[in-house]
Amino acid sequence: MPIPLLFFISGIPALLYQIVWQRVLFSFYGTNIESVTAIVAAFILGLGLGGWLGGKLSLYSNNRLQLFAGVELLIGLFGLISLPLFDAVGGLTAGLPIAQSGTIAFALILLPTLLMGATLPLLTAYLVDHQPNVGKQVGTLYFVNTLGSATACFLAAFYLMGNLGLNGSIIFAVGFNLLVASGAWWLSQRPHQGPSRQTQEQAAPALPIAAKTQRNALLLAAGAGFVSLSWEIMWVRSFAFLTGGMAKVFALVLGSFLLGIALGSLFARGQAKQYAPDDPHFGRILMITLLLASVAGYLLLPGIAYLAQQIEYGFALQYVAISAALWGAVLPLAAHLGITADGQAGAGMGKIYLANILGSVAGSLVVGFWLMDHLGIAQLATLNSLLGLAMAVAVAFWLIPYRWERLAGIAASLLVALFMVSNNAVLFNQFYEKLLLKQDFTADKKFAQQHENRSGVIGITPAGVVYGGGVYDGRLATGLFEAKGLFRPYSISAFHKKPAKVLMIGLSMGAWGRIVASHPQLESMTVVEINRGYPALIETHDHLAPVLNNPKVKVVYDDGRRWMRANPEAKFDFIMMNTTWHWRAYASNILSSDFMQIVKAHLAPGGRFMFNATGSLEAQRTAALSFPHVWRFSNNVVASMDPIPLDIDNWKKQLLAYRIDGEPVVDPMDDEQLTHLQQLEQQLRTVDDPQASYWSSMGSREDILAASEGLITITDDNMGVEWHR
Repeated sequence: MPIPLLFFISGIPALLYQIVWQRVLFSFYGTNIESVTAIVAAFILGLGLGGWLGGKLSLYSNNRLQLFAGVELLIGLFGLISLPLFDAVGGLTAGLPIAQSGTIAFALILLPTLLMGATLPLLTAYLVDHQPNVGKQVGTLYFVNTLGSATACFLAAFYLMGNLGLNGSIIFAVGFNLLVASGAWWLSQRPHQGPSRQTQEQAAPALPIAAKTQRNALLLAAGAGFVSLSWEIMWVRSFAFLTGGMAKVFALVLGSFLLGIALGSLFARGQAKQYAPDDPHFGRILMITLLLASVAGYLLLPGIAYLAQQIEYGFALQYVAISAALWGAVLPLAAHLGITADGQAGAGMGKIYLANILGSVAGSLVVGFWLMDHLGIAQLATLNSLLGLAMAVAVAFWLIPYRWERLAGIAASLLVALFMVSNNAVLFNQFYEKLLLKQDFTADKKFAQQHENRSGVIGITPAGVVYGGGVYDGRLATGLFEAKGLFRPYSISAFHKKPAKVLMIGLSMGAWGRIVASHPQLESMTVVEINRGYPALIETHDHLAPVLNNPKVKVVYDDGRRWMRANPEAKFDFIMMNTTWHWRAYASNILSSDFMQIVKAHLAPGGRFMFNATGSLEAQRTAALSFPHVWRFSNNVVASMDPIPLDIDNWKKQLLAYRIDGEPVVDPMDDEQLTHLQQLEQQLRTVDDPQASYWSSMGSREDILAASEGLITITDDNMGVEWHR
C-alpha cells in the first residue's frame, strides 16, 4: 500500500507543474494555436522519452525505490527554480519564430518531464520484481498516479490557481515532491516483506512474449494515445465554447478525463489479475472495450449539446470520465499483453509508455493542429470513432480465436460505423448554437455563418451579431450611430491630437479596424490577429473587406503580446484593444500590469493606450496604477505616460472629416445625427459624475482608484479573476 500511496501523491505535483509551466510559457511564446501546440507537444514528448529512459534505468539499478526518491527530489528542486528560470530565458527569447521558440520551450521542460516520465517504469519494475503480473501492477500504478493528477486538476480549478497564483501553486507542488522523495527513501531502507523475485522465478518462470505480440501491443498503445488525446481536444473545445472560455474549463475537463483514465486503469487491473494474456476472454474484453469507447466518445459530443439545454454543464463532465475510462483501460491491457513479467518489465513498460505518448503527440499535431483547419467537429468525431472501431476490428483478428466471435465483433463494429456515418448530420445539427444558447435554444436560431478552425469557432447570426469562442464579439457594423459601442473607436481624436501610427491588437470581424483605418489622420496601422478565421469571414462582407487590402493597414497573424516582444523597436501614437471579456482564459495576459509594462515600451512620446475593460474594476485599477495619466471612457480605459487633455473640438473636427466608402460618417445636414453627436459630446464632458451611468460617462484616475479600492491589481502571477468565475 505505501508505494501506490506515494505514486498517488506524486501525480499531484506533476499535473500542477504542467498547468503552471504551460501558462508561464504561453505568456512568453503566445497563446496562438501554433505556440500552444508546440508547448503541449513538447511537454507530452518529454514524458514519453522519460518513460523510455526510466525503463532503461530500471535495468541497471539495484534499488529502484532509492532511484525513484532521487527522481522526485530532482523534480522538486527544478520546480523551485523553474519560474525564475523561465522568466530569464523567456524574456530573452520571446518573439522568436515558432520553430525556435518551440525548441527552447522543449529544452526548458525536457529535464523535469524526463524525470516525471521515468517514474512509472521504475515503479513498475520494482513491483513486478516482487509480484510478477504486469497488467495488475501497471493498472495499479496508472490508477493511483492518474487519480493524483485528476485531484490536482480539481485543486487547481477550485482553489490553487485562484488563491495561490502561479508561484504559490509551484511551492505547493514542490512540497509534495519532497514528501514523496522522503517517503520513498524511507521505504527503500526497510527490508521487503513480500516474496522475492528469485523465489517466484523458481516457482513459475515467466513465459517470453512473441515479438509480433509485443509489436501489436505497442501499436495498440500508440493508437489509444492518438484517439484518446483527439477526443480530449474535441471535448475541451466543446466545453470551452459552452462556457464562453472559462479558465477553469480546461482543468475541469482534464480532471474528469484523468479521473476516467484512472478508473479505466482500475478496471484493467482487475482483468489482468483474473485473466492471462493468452486467455481468449482477455481478447474479448479488449475488443468490447474498444468498441464501447468509440461509441461513448462519439455520443458524448452531441450529448453535451443536449445536456446544455437541460441542466448545468457540470453534469456533463461525468460523461467525460465514463468515456475516458474506456480508453484508460487500454494502456494497462496493452502492457499486460506485450510485457514479460521478468527483470525486463520496467524497460518494456518504458517502450509501451513511449508508444502511447508518441500516439498522443501525433493526435495533438494531426487533429489539433492540422485537421481542425479542414474539418468540422462532426466530421472529426466520426473520423476518430472510425479509427477506434478499426482498432477493435484489428483486435478481433489478433486475439479472438473463434471465428463466429470474431465475425460478430467485426459486424458490430461495422454496424456502429454505419450508424455514425448515416446519423452524423442529425446528431450534430446546430451543435454550436445549442452550446451557445443552452435553455434558450430553438430550432429557428441558426447561425447565418459559421467558421471552425484550429484557433476556435466563430458564429454570426442573421442579425449580424458575432460570437467568438462562445461569447459576444461585436456586430457587423461600422456606422457611428449603427451600434451602441461604435462611438469608442471613433473617439480616439478626443485623446490624441494626431493618431497617425496605430497598433490594434485583435481584429475580430473588422468593424473597429475598418473605422480606424478610415481615420482622416491615419498614416499606418498594424493589426495583430490570433485567429485567421476572422479575416476569412471578413472577406465575405463587402463593407468590412476593404480593411484587409487597405494600403495603410498591415495584418499580422500572431499573439499580440508575443508580437510586441518580437518587435521592441515599434512605436505607436495609439495602441488599442477591443479586449475580450476579462474573466476568460488568458485574458489577464493582456490586462496584467506585466503586459502594461510591455505596452509602455511601444508608446511614442505622447502615445495613448486604449482598451476595453469589459466592466472589470480590477482591470481599470491595474491601468491606473501602471500609468500616471488615465481616463475611464465608458467601459474603456485610456492611459498614457503623458497628460491626456480632452480635445473635444479636434474630435468633432475629425468626425466631420471622416469618410467610409466615400460617405461622410456624420451628415451635417441631418438633424437627428447632429442630436446624437451632441449626446456623445455630453458624454465626453461628464466627468466623475456619480449620477451618470457607467456607459455614458467619463472617470478620472482618482475616481477609478477610489471605486476600485481594496481590489487586486492584475498580474501574470495572480491572473486577475480568471479562476474565480
